[in-house]
Amino acid sequence: MEEAVDSTNVTCENVRTILAGTCTILAHTGAMTRGLVPQGPHLRRRAPLRPGWTAAAEALIYTRPGVLEILPALPDQLAKGSINGVRGRNRITVQSLSWDTSARTAIVKLTSDINQDVTFICRRGITSVGTGAAVTTSPLGNHARVVSLTAGTSTTITVGLLTGPFKLVNRNSGKVLDDPGGSPNAGTALDQWSDTNSSNQWWKLVPAATSGYYRLVNIKSGLCADVQSGPPPTAPRSSSGPPTAAPTRNGSP
Repeated sequence: MEEAVDSTNVTCENVRTILAGTCTILAHTGAMTRGLVPQGPHLRRRAPLRPGWTAAAEALIYTRPGVLEILPALPDQLAKGSINGVRGRNRITVQSLSWDTSARTAIVKLTSDINQDVTFICRRGITSVGTGAAVTTSPLGNHARVVSLTAGTSTTITVGLLTGPFKLVNRNSGKVLDDPGGSPNAGTALDQWSDTNSSNQWWKLVPAATSGYYRLVNIKSGLCADVQSGPPPTAPRSSSGPPTAAPTRNGSP
């Protein structure tokens, strides 16, 4: 079945998309509207678009039969916005998708042409799902749910996102994970420190491809927290007892 997007409205603050290593500013504020129909695997232009429009839409919604993924490649610059009127290859029309990463929420309003169980994915991480439809867990992990859709019924899904900056607080000491001095050097040993609310004490979780794991990235240095000489990702991890690896340090992202 052909996928179509009758009209796509994107509204956001400081809207930018990163394409081929360059930053193209689409708009600063306001609304942008263009008509779209399929192109390549997902979207095709029906009317002339500014460079980057199709890629921008695909960064927000991805579909295939049985799957609906939101915000698969959302740039950090698009922290808040919305897109309207996307019809997917899974016989689902997304009337609207709005997101606010600082508030850690996304809201999807959609309608399915048929009764179907669709795998709903957000690789940024899902902390909660609120909807009138039946929702079950997915074998893909916590970043996915299986949502049962009824043909012709408009369904709203409110998603709690595992996104934005975080502090890691030691429950015993009350101190936070700290990159000493905001060091930009890989291999710097991390420590716990009194909370000064500085950027070297803020971290973000970045999805690691399709594994369901996340990288812990320091906001100031942009480097990942790493366990020096630690076990490979597939090795069992101890939840209690003495440490099994050297101290945590900064590593390459």
